[in-house]
Amino acid sequence: MRRVDLVVFDLDGTLIDSAGDLARSVNAALLESLDALGDRALAVLTNKPGDMSRRILDGLGVAGRFARICGAGDVPAKKPDPAGLRWILEQPGFLPRPRLAPRLSPPFAG
Repeated sequence: MRRVDLVVFDLDGTLIDSAGDLARSVNAALLESLDALGDRALAVLTNKPGDMSRRILDGLGVAGRFARICGAGDVPAKKPDPAGLRWILEQPGFLPRPRLAPRLSPPFAG
């Protein structure tokens, strides 16, 4: 089985439930799941404003687990446009250059 070197999460509704109490939404299960990903590069790609997303994740004590956090305002277009994912992948030193182009699954395929 091929190893996945990068895992990109959406913020709202995936990592956190912003409709509820943010502090309650980060629980042992989430932290355990992030720990289980080991040495893979982790990133967040969200349509929430980037500065707000970084503050939320910092306040929850998990921002340091993500190599990149990309939100609205960090790139010129929001999801489902692939600009944010491309920005994450193109950061210097983030990941080795892939031998194959990344496969963008819906809604990023285009």
